[in-house]
Amino acid sequence: MNAKAILDEVVIKLRAIPAKMSGEDSPLADPWEEIKEQVQHGLSIWWQDYLETMNRIVVTTVILLSESDCKSLATELALPSTDSQQLAQAVIRRLLERAKRERIQYAPFDFTYFWYPLADMIVYAKVLERTGPLTCCVMAYSIAAPFGEAGEVDINLMADTMTSEEFDLASQQGWPDRVKRTGNRAEEESISVYEEVAKEASIPIDEAVLASDALLRALHKRFAEFRGVYGHRDYLGEKAYFELSEKGFYHLLGLLEQFSQRYPSWKLGDASEYLGRLPPVERWKKLTEEVQEWDW
Repeated sequence: MNAKAILDEVVIKLRAIPAKMSGEDSPLADPWEEIKEQVQHGLSIWWQDYLETMNRIVVTTVILLSESDCKSLATELALPSTDSQQLAQAVIRRLLERAKRERIQYAPFDFTYFWYPLADMIVYAKVLERTGPLTCCVMAYSIAAPFGEAGEVDINLMADTMTSEEFDLASQQGWPDRVKRTGNRAEEESISVYEEVAKEASIPIDEAVLASDALLRALHKRFAEFRGVYGHRDYLGEKAYFELSEKGFYHLLGLLEQFSQRYPSWKLGDASEYLGRLPPVERWKKLTEEVQEWDW
């Protein structure tokens, strides 16, 4: 058995691990893709777990080799002996080199069409291929590019997804500067956020209001009061992932991404300015007094 055959076997075993070590919401298909992502784009805080998993699989594979296969492998890897530990370390190095070279495969997005604003235009995009956690290759159409232009787009630019019917309608209308909704989509856009929560969670709207307000207050309080390792106040980096569901954590990060993009000049005190524009301001006093009691 040569080095390539061993690497192929190790990769098969890594792909066969049923759980994604970076979470079920990971855009990567399996642990081997997660390893490639980290080797090529930066190691995560869980890298040691991945390394231990690879090492365990490689060591087991090497130990089960016949004597003749060990000799053949040692010769191919230019090693002075057939010591299993040395062989395993050399195979691990080859495995990481392979992870660095191989193209990363991402699970497809759960949408094909979306739109985003650009200058004074609306750009209509059809996803051709997902190229990263938040990027994709698209064919983009607009008034300025009615026949489409291929390019890579960060989906943080996305304003909303579209149905195939809505995309076809935009095409027929020459890529207008306003998105036209079809079917129930127009009705969905007219409902309030609490109504959407109630519908999503299958609960009465009064319960949706109470639960939503309580969640927002709890997050606000945790961001304000959290003290982590060495006193660092990084609730998002140290604690949020473990307190929220994977879906909740993903959408919280998405919300913050959108906020930072759309309000890049936001600074301390802007919240008070916004509230001051919504008279009567007395209604905010009780809430302001409540947060002042927190451990800032």
